[in-house]
Amino acid sequence: MAASDIDSNNPEFYIKKAEELFKGFGPLKAWFVGEDKYEIAAEHYNKAAILLGRTNIKRAAEMKIQEAKMLIESSGDLKYKKLRIVNAYKEAGQFYKKINEFHTAISTYELALPYSIMNNDSLYEIYGLIGDLYESNDLHEKALNAYETQAEYINENHQSLNKNPLLKVAELSIILQKYERAIEIYEYIATAYKDKGVLRFKGCDYFLLSSLCYIINDDYVGLTRALTTYPDKNHAFLRSKESELVNNIIGIINPENTCTVADKIKQYSTLCQQYDNIKTLSPILVIALTKVKDVIDPHWRNHTNNCSTIDISDQHNNSTQKDNISFSPSLDLPLDGDLS
Repeated sequence: MAASDIDSNNPEFYIKKAEELFKGFGPLKAWFVGEDKYEIAAEHYNKAAILLGRTNIKRAAEMKIQEAKMLIESSGDLKYKKLRIVNAYKEAGQFYKKINEFHTAISTYELALPYSIMNNDSLYEIYGLIGDLYESNDLHEKALNAYETQAEYINENHQSLNKNPLLKVAELSIILQKYERAIEIYEYIATAYKDKGVLRFKGCDYFLLSSLCYIINDDYVGLTRALTTYPDKNHAFLRSKESELVNNIIGIINPENTCTVADKIKQYSTLCQQYDNIKTLSPILVIALTKVKDVIDPHWRNHTNNCSTIDISDQHNNSTQKDNISFSPSLDLPLDGDLS
């Protein structure tokens, strides 16, 4: 193997070449090089990062940051340069994420924000990456804020309703007991499905979640008012399984229902099982249904607050039932494909 081939596979070779650009000759060095030395150094650091990404991820991240710093100092087209700076910081952040240095990853993503101004697509992506990191580390409030900001940069390239970052905001709002915000978002998304043809039935899922939030929040006046408007906002809801489930739950929690709490829980568990047999429960729906169970039996809350595993149903004999449904604060709604 030729010496040049060995050098080209050695990240230290490219790091040394980048550093040598700034040794000796002072400002005249750029003239001898014949090109923008910062641009050349950035390319060397990029090559080093690619090679280090296989063996030393943290060092690879450091090289991507060096690349970004060189690009900042370089000349050339400002718009194209900003795009490359942002990409370098994003790649560095991804490297840090791989080695679970999530605080450093977030800080690195944030370095890209000033160079993303006037680029909604870039801002949308970066705030999504930041929100995902906060969410995966159970920092729900910070994740919610990041997703809220991400939603501000939605444009024609982000029209898929089921990938709308507001859905993340709604999920986290339920976890953080900000039910009014969750209701607002779910009603908005459900109504947006009204004119989506056969996909209008997807809106029923979100009306179900908003209805459960009213119940959890002990707002039965708001729920009654909302249920009278939902059929007009999305005609699919009127005869849907979701509407039927909500009405049956209302019947269970109705003060005029003289059944014992144990019987109410049994009725509720049966309802949840029947619905689960028809449609797979999303993680956030499991959380919402569990919170409704707390409403029916407040004493049960003391038990579930100390458990990481929740079983909505009290029946364990059906092999098709999803016993001990587990969930974590990091949630993803099931996707049905992009919507135009």
